[in-house]
Amino acid sequence: MTTGQINQLKDSILPGDFSLTRKSYYLKNLGIPGFWTHACQNIGNPTDRNNFFSGDTDCVNWIISMGEKSGSLEKLLQKVFHYKYIEHTDNGLSRPIIESISEGVIFSPFSKVASMDRLVILRPQVTKLEIAKAIYHAFEMAGRPYDYNFDFSTETTIACSELVYQIYRDSRLFAINHLFGNPFTTPNEIAMHYDEKFNTNKLRLEMILLFDGDNVYDSKSIKGQKIFRQSWKRSFW
Repeated sequence: MTTGQINQLKDSILPGDFSLTRKSYYLKNLGIPGFWTHACQNIGNPTDRNNFFSGDTDCVNWIISMGEKSGSLEKLLQKVFHYKYIEHTDNGLSRPIIESISEGVIFSPFSKVASMDRLVILRPQVTKLEIAKAIYHAFEMAGRPYDYNFDFSTETTIACSELVYQIYRDSRLFAINHLFGNPFTTPNEIAMHYDEKFNTNKLRLEMILLFDGDNVYDSKSIKGQKIFRQSWKRSFW
């Protein structure tokens, strides 16, 4: 991506958004069916979250019910997930992305997403309270091992799309399919779900930004919507 495209991406993404990505000609893609091969979750940095959740009464009341009298999500995260929070902020070097890779569930810098050959930003159509709870759950999952069994039925190990599913489990953002006999949905099947439910009340996702390897398309782009909706049918290579 160019510097201008990266800035557009930074300006577009909000806490709670998640990405489907692809690194072309990457050998690990061979083990993941479909065009989209990875999913990662944006939890934002402390400034992002303060700006996003500030003044939301439902969020404040929930945070107070969790034992943080100030109603601040940041103070709650710092108190409950002290060492994980330090890892996330790393003395000022923000890691606003959480993802599950072979090393397990880790916090990653924004540059990791921006380095992908293809990416789409999807925004769950849920309340800010659901997003706050999702971010809290994401911190709970940090450090868990990767799920090589690809099984959504347990949270003891976590695969990439499973991370998004589990933190938004009650919101039911996308359909659950099966892989190797286990309940599981691949990143590519999330794109397929978007295509099949597009313009229906069953779609709870909004495409915010698409990078197709050359151009960036925003949510208002009819061409961008068409490219993304057809992307799950594309050849792997």
